[in-house]
Amino acid sequence: MTAWGKIGRRRMLGILGGTWAGLVTGDLALGAPATRQLSMPSVADAATPPLTSTGAKSVSLTFWTDSDPAARHVERMAKTYTERNPGVALTISASTFPVGVIAQKMFATFTVGSGAPDLIAIHFNDFSRYLKSGWGDKGLLDLPPLLTIQERKDILWPEYWSWKGKLYGIPFNNSVGVFHYYKPAFDDVGVDPQAFKTWDDFVKAGLALKQKGKFITVADISGWNQWIMLASQIGGGFFDKDGNVILDNDGSVRALELFADLVNKDRIAWGTSQFYAQGVLNEFADTTTVGVIIPEWYSQTIAPGLPQQAGKWRMAPLPRWQAGGARTAHRGGDCVSITTQSKNQDVAWKFLHWLLLTRDGAVEHFLDLVQAPKDRALYSPTYLPAARDNRVTGYRDPFYGNQAIGGVVAELVQEAPPLYSGPYLGEAMDIVNRDVFDKVMKGEATPKQALKTAADEVRGLM
Repeated sequence: MTAWGKIGRRRMLGILGGTWAGLVTGDLALGAPATRQLSMPSVADAATPPLTSTGAKSVSLTFWTDSDPAARHVERMAKTYTERNPGVALTISASTFPVGVIAQKMFATFTVGSGAPDLIAIHFNDFSRYLKSGWGDKGLLDLPPLLTIQERKDILWPEYWSWKGKLYGIPFNNSVGVFHYYKPAFDDVGVDPQAFKTWDDFVKAGLALKQKGKFITVADISGWNQWIMLASQIGGGFFDKDGNVILDNDGSVRALELFADLVNKDRIAWGTSQFYAQGVLNEFADTTTVGVIIPEWYSQTIAPGLPQQAGKWRMAPLPRWQAGGARTAHRGGDCVSITTQSKNQDVAWKFLHWLLLTRDGAVEHFLDLVQAPKDRALYSPTYLPAARDNRVTGYRDPFYGNQAIGGVVAELVQEAPPLYSGPYLGEAMDIVNRDVFDKVMKGEATPKQALKTAADEVRGLM
């Protein structure tokens, strides 16, 4: 299964701490929207080091990914790239492996010194393994020297794929938290989720829906799946930009308190430990539950799963914690990296640059994903000029009543607070899933107690 279909395995990362080439400091005041703090390096614009190349005009690259739709997408984009660049004949042969397995195969090729692809898509769940093993430094190109100053400023958001001043991949897709909702149920109680100011408004709307026998949202009580978005909005999460554990800071605790209250105190959220199972779609189908807090990519689950409700769903920003706060939060994604073993690094870079770091390439990337008949997938833009292009912002979806959801995600991705992580992200996520949510949801520990215990355990590993 992939995030492009049944999204079960795309369970968030937290993403990467450390600045990238000293450019994005990501300072985030509690409750304030994200701002990009940039310091310009004193280097020549577009100072590009030599890359490995066979010199051939007709080139075939290899690409590894954990997603069949991503594989087909990149192969299509190679054909488009060839059409846009006369004199270049590029083909890409893509191979697909499960999450986790793909990292093991990559590490094996790094160990023997051969067999790696030219390009590798790295899922956020796997990226910390590259950092912890040291293979990120040894097996992946450090990309900032290939970028212009403006390109470095325009990538949204590189923190995922950065560690200790290095950038190991260009974001391939971003995921930002939104509220998907069944509009008729909210019309029935006179509430417009587009007008939510804060989470207090969300709770009030949930109480009104409760009077009608409905839940305002599904709540994944098995782990950090949704909590991380609420926490990131106010400076919580797993790690800060310096790699320090922040599981037990004020933002992390407040977010878990709110999440638990939605289920246990206010009883306006339907809690389930089977968030990605058919039962959730059944709840939507009979309108017992009429919304869900999850990134934009969930559209590729509910749209084909609820054809009878086409045109009746909408997408809204998340409520803020306070006036002026962030209306969303990052929650995962993928990057594409160039391996050090590639014999055609220059061609790989030119293709990657066109696809993800030019306006037209990045727009075609977005539209091909979201309009592919078999592999439809909505993700937030990864390149600022594309996020401001009307071909992206004007994209409308009939399932969402022809709402311009391209504009929704394009706007939100520009203000989403960055998420940070490091080599121990995987362990931190496992500890939270294992020890925090079950105890909190059963009332065996307060959010503050459970998160403090988890945070101390993670610190003990570092």
